[in-house]
Amino acid sequence: VEAGARWVRRDIAWYRVELEVGTFDFTRADEVVDAELSAGVEVLAVLDYGHPAYADGANGDSTFPPDDASDFGRYAAAGSHHFRGRVSAYEILNEPNFFLFWKPEPSPQAYAELAQEAADRIRAADPDATIVLGGSLGNWDTLSYEGQPWGFLEAVLAARPDLLERVDALAFHPY
Repeated sequence: VEAGARWVRRDIAWYRVELEVGTFDFTRADEVVDAELSAGVEVLAVLDYGHPAYADGANGDSTFPPDDASDFGRYAAAGSHHFRGRVSAYEILNEPNFFLFWKPEPSPQAYAELAQEAADRIRAADPDATIVLGGSLGNWDTLSYEGQPWGFLEAVLAARPDLLERVDALAFHPY
């Protein structure tokens, strides 16, 4: 705030708010989000990472996507419903084109399905929310896409051509 920042990007990790399958508890996230709001900054809630209970073969690793995008959709709906009125913007995952955050390797088709499911569920829970497509790791694609600098994003949009009608913004991390 002293530096002039007016927004903070806050991870709300799925596996940390659904400790018991089927039950969401945002208590820890509330403490952080409320402190940030009290300090006078807006929160961009990043609904991110996976949940080992919903990904076969994850072996406790939270960076595997769910086997069924609707499971992430339930989480996105719960989060956006819970924070409605306090948080006005949601980003769908962190760097889905980077193998460290989407294991075993990024899949534009699977991310497109998950993003569409999440966007629809967020919009239903909070019609006024700003929905941001998950921030890609710069223009670097872990899968080369034959040298296309935005190949992952192009493949996501090819898989779900109407996805841009469901989101309000795109995010990029230009490291």
